[in-house]
Amino acid sequence: MYLLVLASCVDRFPCESGELLASNGECVAPRQETGTPADDTGGADSADMDSGTDDTGESSDADADGVTVAAGDCDDGDPGRYPGAVEACDGVDQDCDGVVPARESADADGDGELACLDCDDLDGTMRVGDGSCGAYEFPLGFMSVEDSADLAELAGHGITDVHAYNFGPWPGSDGAVDLAWSLAYLEEAEANGISVMGNLNGRTRAELGASIDDFRTFVDGVADQPALASWYLADEPEFTVTQDTLFEMQDALRTRTPDLDIQVAHCWCTDWWSFWNVGDVRMPDFYGILDEGEPSPNTLYHPTLASYQRTYYTESRIAPVMQAFNYSVYSGEDPVTYPPDSRFPTREELRFWAFSDLTLGVSGLWWWSWYRANQAEGGDAWLEDTFWPHLAELRTFLDEALPAGRPISVNPGPYDILDYTYLAYWPRPDATLVVATNGSVNARTLEIQLGTAFANASLEGWDAATANLLLDADGATTLEAEPYAVYIWRVAE
Repeated sequence: MYLLVLASCVDRFPCESGELLASNGECVAPRQETGTPADDTGGADSADMDSGTDDTGESSDADADGVTVAAGDCDDGDPGRYPGAVEACDGVDQDCDGVVPARESADADGDGELACLDCDDLDGTMRVGDGSCGAYEFPLGFMSVEDSADLAELAGHGITDVHAYNFGPWPGSDGAVDLAWSLAYLEEAEANGISVMGNLNGRTRAELGASIDDFRTFVDGVADQPALASWYLADEPEFTVTQDTLFEMQDALRTRTPDLDIQVAHCWCTDWWSFWNVGDVRMPDFYGILDEGEPSPNTLYHPTLASYQRTYYTESRIAPVMQAFNYSVYSGEDPVTYPPDSRFPTREELRFWAFSDLTLGVSGLWWWSWYRANQAEGGDAWLEDTFWPHLAELRTFLDEALPAGRPISVNPGPYDILDYTYLAYWPRPDATLVVATNGSVNARTLEIQLGTAFANASLEGWDAATANLLLDADGATTLEAEPYAVYIWRVAE
């Protein structure tokens, strides 16, 4: 089944199964713990940043964490540090790989909060610890909202951000008309408390070699509108253009609107990795519903792409676009690629998409597309019965998890994408939330391993579908999970 599912991508994705694409274009195996002892043969323990214990005996396990110095324990005086330990947001190398994750060591604004917890590590006046962050900005966005009259309805359901293809300077169109339409759209969005990702049709402009002067004129015309929150520079540019063709447009945006993020959407089947220097926010998308099975195996590859982009675009934010309304749902234009028995995603698939992406630390969630939802047969009923209830649950979770926003992702990425446990926790002042999802079309045993910081912790089900769980002394347990199951807990005090 999986070979059929991936037929459209396998010849264009450059790496073998289980390999990752490095920034130099080479395929590499994911880093594995080697078990090689750290340099603790004598003298001061400076090489591995020990707490001060001199690990002269390779058979030593003085901290009783179950790992000896010979087996790679880099600090035999701290039971929370050993190969395979869960990294925490504390600036310490817990897993003994010799590397402190960048977000655990960075404090770019010098406010005393590490980047892994700070809601804005570029603003020293905003700290989670003293409540100055307020509401963490985490867009829940709908793509292709072409009629501003619909904005009030979307805001009422909890949508915070929108995008419209009619917004922006289409090459060859009347620039004055484009600007007038976009200004009216922004005014309506502001009236409804909605933020707008301004569409710029960058790929089309690059393909046609359109005038950069017209582009600058449009940007100048809308740049100071309060509802304009970010730019949508290009839609899947990897199909037809190179990053060089987008630089001139990007430079114009950086000059005129330096505070607005530039977002670029990617389809993973082609050279998305060749756009290293374009944009601030990556929007991976995947056409996830290509068969009639429940659940669809294709749904797995959405969070997989989010994880790949998080791995390679390490300085960027990831805000995936979930293709809830695939072409196959409403069009017979390509019955081979988009089979006629395709369907809307189920509630289980929507929950898996959203919550597995959240465990990866994404900076927003988008859906495509509002226009198609209202065009497709059965779209209204699907929205009412499936999508809006899903969004309401997601909004409730986010309201509790934020403003900390960024979770501590326990797993680094889905290297085995057909059998994966997505696992993360959100440390909050009043409660810690934990999410685990089963990244498989099969029922399987999930390995819940939160580390010794959660030793003997009780996890209380956040919703009626999640049973309580008790962790062992290592902060671990197992759980029998159905396909695409989502589990959400609060850590009991």
